[in-house]
Amino acid sequence: MPPRAVLVAALALTLTLPASAAPAAGNDYTAFLEACIAAAGGPGRSAATTCFGQVTQSCLVATDLTTRDMVDCAGEELTAWDDLMAAALTRLRIAEPQARIEVIERAQERWALWRDARCAIYATFEGSLFRPLAVRCLADTTADRVVDLWQIERGLVGE
Repeated sequence: MPPRAVLVAALALTLTLPASAAPAAGNDYTAFLEACIAAAGGPGRSAATTCFGQVTQSCLVATDLTTRDMVDCAGEELTAWDDLMAAALTRLRIAEPQARIEVIERAQERWALWRDARCAIYATFEGSLFRPLAVRCLADTTADRVVDLWQIERGLVGE
């Protein structure tokens, strides 16, 4: 299991609250996020920043706002950004020369370690509020990485 998945699973297992309303089955939060990004001007840092947290907020509307709901909804956001990251990596693997792909893949491995280390601090605090914050950290950090990959796709250094 990838380190991020282990952290998310560990956070979910440590919840002592009873399960409550989970996001409705079949919600396509990746499509929701893509629509948000398109409406905000397309793939770029400003559009992505506008859309950070939108999946979580949309998901929370249908919940009781328990800690478990917040973790689950932040997890939905993380999954949507993971989907966008996987799509960007696939496009790069198809379009880029092998030497560049190797550099991107090494960077991706190191980025995943950094993301997990960056967000691990939340697991050291007492209190249930830190569980959703940990998953939000993973989602936001992943969203930032998606923007980096978009910039690589477009050949941009910055936006």
